[in-house]
Amino acid sequence: MSSTRRAAARPQRSGRRPTASQTTTCRACCAPCPIWRASGRTTSSTWIAGSTCRAGIAACRPFSRFRNRKAVYRDVGVQGWYDYLGWTNPVPDERNSIRSGTALLDAERGLLVDPAADFTAIDTATVPTLHVHWNDDHPAAGVYEIAEVVDEHRLRLRPPPSADADSLSYSIGRKNYFQFRVSNAAFLVLDTRGHRSLHDEAHADDPYGMLGRTQSRWLRRTMRESDADFFFVVSSVPFSVPHGSPKQPQKAETWTAFPEARERLLQSFEELDKPVFLLTGDLHNSMAINLGENIHEYISGPHNSPNHDLTKEGNRPPSGRFISAGRPVDIRWSSFWLGDTPGRFLRQPYYVVVQVNNVRNSPDADGDDRWVAYQQPQVVFQFYDGLTGKLAYAESVTIPTDE
Repeated sequence: MSSTRRAAARPQRSGRRPTASQTTTCRACCAPCPIWRASGRTTSSTWIAGSTCRAGIAACRPFSRFRNRKAVYRDVGVQGWYDYLGWTNPVPDERNSIRSGTALLDAERGLLVDPAADFTAIDTATVPTLHVHWNDDHPAAGVYEIAEVVDEHRLRLRPPPSADADSLSYSIGRKNYFQFRVSNAAFLVLDTRGHRSLHDEAHADDPYGMLGRTQSRWLRRTMRESDADFFFVVSSVPFSVPHGSPKQPQKAETWTAFPEARERLLQSFEELDKPVFLLTGDLHNSMAINLGENIHEYISGPHNSPNHDLTKEGNRPPSGRFISAGRPVDIRWSSFWLGDTPGRFLRQPYYVVVQVNNVRNSPDADGDDRWVAYQQPQVVFQFYDGLTGKLAYAESVTIPTDE
């Protein structure tokens, strides 16, 4: 949801300023918002083009109050992503869809009951968590594990709801991790939101904190059994650089917040004895980082958000050695800004292009194509200035093969 919120266009005013009641309540003065209808959110009718999530949030309640709410708005944003952007990605057809509805909650027995639903097809091993939506700050709003499909209309939740309810909106997430193959390269796309634990320094030893048990095992097994020459692992958050500073513990949501889970995963990558390329984002800068002999991370910064200075990225160095949650890493290149850089200058996007060189065309005597394989393919990573298009940094990794 956060990406949807950040990317939303600034709403236009109709000429009237929202009243105090319009910014604190949605009951008496607001019309339904198309995007937020599933979760009960609304947007003020005094805003033109108010169907963006940002317009709805700004018109309904102060933005700071939205940021401090329970995180029970995931599935609305995820569905919006699939509706508007999902078609651009190699999304497998066999994955389940987001489910939503209105249900009764039985706190004593830990049940969610929806007479209109059919829960029998739910695979509790792979489905993400269930969200009981905000519902005007109902005490049972929150995130739950589906412990058991009791029957067609009933689910047993873990932990049990904290209060009974006659009619609350809810949604069940979809499986968002998958793999695909292009020639000798395997791509593994992770879901770093739907199965994770709340980042907590007191539980940093959680071995499955970021991906959950099922997804973690799927990732290690899939890579171990693959005959690919190299791997691209796609993660929405970085492996090696924290997002935030010690003064912002609530932002410690990258892999560095789960050092035990990260180390187990990185060790499994090292055991493959094949190159693993981590394609990550979320930070507001771009970087090339080495995490081990065969583990490389490439962070691509945003195109429409201000850059972070070094103090907001764990006080990392611009380049060189950095201790990342106990693991030494080498920042080979990064875009960076000192802490006293004025905000008006923090608008420098970079993007990265990945090129795989497996073959080269050597035409025959008749001029027909003749593609010849490299004995050692190369993967080339090129970072470009998003404003000028000029090359800022490039590096290549040679892939050893047995042939």
